Amino acid sequence: MNAEVNGSSLVCVPSVRGGDEAGGVGAGSGGSGVAGAGVLKLYPMKKFAELCAAYEESATADADVETWEAAFYGRAEEIEMDGAGRLTLPKALLEKVGLVGEELVIVGAGNRLELRAKREWEATLAKTEPRMGDLNRRIEGRRRGV
Repeated sequence: MNAEVNGSSLVCVPSVRGGDEAGGVGAGSGGSGVAGAGVLKLYPMKKFAELCAAYEESATADADVETWEAAFYGRAEEIEMDGAGRLTLPKALLEKVGLVGEELVIVGAGNRLELRAKREWEATLAKTEPRMGDLNRRIEGRRRGV
């Protein structure tokens, strides 16, 4: 789905509207090497809270966990939707992930939406599509413990 972010950083995201998850999304620039620069992840608030809770298991976290948490939570923001189901994306967040001035696409990715630069997304698809069968076999193998 193509998205256009206007001068006010406003984007309509109709697929996150409705149900008990309406009202806002958690937005972050990724927490892994797979998605970071060039990707803005949008989670329904309920799902974002579940993901955060999964990392809050210990009051005595090691240095790696503390470093990761500070970077992750420091880049995440709660964004409220307006009455028309639109989000105003903070310009600072778009700048952090390098999406200012880019033509954008919204990619459905399981439990989230990802806002990506269109040219980067097309390049990713060109590299990934020929490998989809192999990727699927590897992922399914891990799920089954093989």
